[in-house]
Amino acid sequence: MSFLATRKTEATPKERFPIITDKLESTTPGLYIIGDLTGMPLLKNAINHGYDTVQEIAKQRDTERAEADYDVIIVGAGAAGISAAMAAKEKGLRYVVLEKARLANTIHNFPAGKSIYAEPVELETRGSLWLGEAKKEEFLERWQEAVRSAKLDIRENTPVSEINKNGHFVVATEDGETWTSRFVILAIGKQGTPRTLNAPGEDLSKVFTRLYDPGEFKGEDILVVGGGDSAIEAALALIDNNEVTISYRREEFTRLKPQNASLIRRAMDAGRVQVVFNSNVKEIRPDEVVLEAGGEERVIPNRIVFTLIGTRLPVEFFKKIGLKLENEWDARRWVQFAFWTALLLLIYSVKKFNHGLFCSCPLHSENFSLVAMGSELWDQAYATAKIWYPAVYSALVCGLGLFYIIARRPSRYTFWRTISCMAFQTILFFLLPLLLNDGNIYKLGYAWPLSMSAVFKPKSARILSPEFWWIYGLVFAFVGIPLLTYFHGKRYCAWLCGCGCLAETAGDPFRRLAPKGEKAKRWEKSIYVVLAAAVVVTLLNALTHWDKPPSCTTCLLCGRFRGGSPSPLILFSATVSGVGMGVRWLPT
Repeated sequence: MSFLATRKTEATPKERFPIITDKLESTTPGLYIIGDLTGMPLLKNAINHGYDTVQEIAKQRDTERAEADYDVIIVGAGAAGISAAMAAKEKGLRYVVLEKARLANTIHNFPAGKSIYAEPVELETRGSLWLGEAKKEEFLERWQEAVRSAKLDIRENTPVSEINKNGHFVVATEDGETWTSRFVILAIGKQGTPRTLNAPGEDLSKVFTRLYDPGEFKGEDILVVGGGDSAIEAALALIDNNEVTISYRREEFTRLKPQNASLIRRAMDAGRVQVVFNSNVKEIRPDEVVLEAGGEERVIPNRIVFTLIGTRLPVEFFKKIGLKLENEWDARRWVQFAFWTALLLLIYSVKKFNHGLFCSCPLHSENFSLVAMGSELWDQAYATAKIWYPAVYSALVCGLGLFYIIARRPSRYTFWRTISCMAFQTILFFLLPLLLNDGNIYKLGYAWPLSMSAVFKPKSARILSPEFWWIYGLVFAFVGIPLLTYFHGKRYCAWLCGCGCLAETAGDPFRRLAPKGEKAKRWEKSIYVVLAAAVVVTLLNALTHWDKPPSCTTCLLCGRFRGGSPSPLILFSATVSGVGMGVRWLPT
């Protein structure tokens, strides 16, 4: 069974999903989150979630003995909820499905004749619920027949208002009825309140947030606002009989399914649809719409507007039932953040700076034996840092890599990338430098500008000559890395680089939290500023023989200045690592 092996669908940090474990359990033990609410909005993922979660619940049937009406209450009768109900019946669990509207309500809301695809193709479908490529109407017919044949207990028009836990779960509906259960599966999807444009005229009767039947519109001037799959599919369904314009706030479509991307591109090339990129709706009038594009206003004739810009997650409902959400900071997270930041900065400082942060002052006399002992231990750790630091780092990469392979069952590509990370970190960055180059990691594996000294001639070498390692560093930095990047792009960092290896093994489960879109791309370009600064520092080093930048810090106890402080970049890196370790890996 694999829960989050496919958790790769993009979701922006602004979408505050409930925090879940690898087994889709929320911060409330026994309450599981499946389907769209996990940040994976594909039908195949939803069906698999429903099946897998019930298998997990069935394992606990004999260990949880709380008196309740049901073994599991499933909230929501979409793909995930129906799949969970089928699995629960097959397992002999007492279950009920509570649906606020109707069976497969999201699919009911799709435009008439919409094609539905079983994506991703390479992912197997688990459970008994049918999934294939078909039109909306066939999908509904097949699923309704499956529900009738299986005689599933689904209560439509039964919206849930509260979920509380006191030994067992008590689920309350809006009509005042209560239900008790040992487990709850929340499968309500993301179809919450539609997002708004916050533009004058948005409340006019010609503005719609869903397209049900494209055949109802003929000979109309229609504006579709949005650039996601829903907006593009609606525009494509309308262009045969209408004049359609798409307004999208970005400079290109970036998150479309491949088939939608191909279809809209062909429609644009053929002149069947007008697309106004980098635009926003400024005002909606009875017979026209005012767009703001490129700092200028553009007025277009209009009779119908579809605002298909997504929905808001039901955050208030999540808070009401006690779920903790991603990107929320409480006192415990701040403590975790401070602890991990301090610990990681301390470990790096021990490795990097001799005598620690202590100076030779009266406070460090023999009368203060603990201070003297701490300083001595620091010196010993510093003297052996070329061995223990890469060893610990390599063990961390390998440990996390093995955990990822065993627990998450990644794709073939990700499996071999993880193996590559483990091998290169252990061999290139630990064993070979230790055996061949006196533990000097940077000369062998880390190129300029990650290691400034990589392009300068070393004073000595255990094997070969200083000239060899000097030429090696120059060729590696200015020939090897550019060629690898030119032919393989970012794979150098993901497959070979030590820091990239830690990011790939420790951070892969949280890749979906990374920002996407044009703003994120602009932030990525800031690396050129760092590169330019590295060039300047390197030239200064070459011209002045300035091997180490001057810096200072204060004694940990008395505040006296001494040389060798961590740079602002190191402080920032420790802070980022603290966030990652404290917020993502520790329980909340």
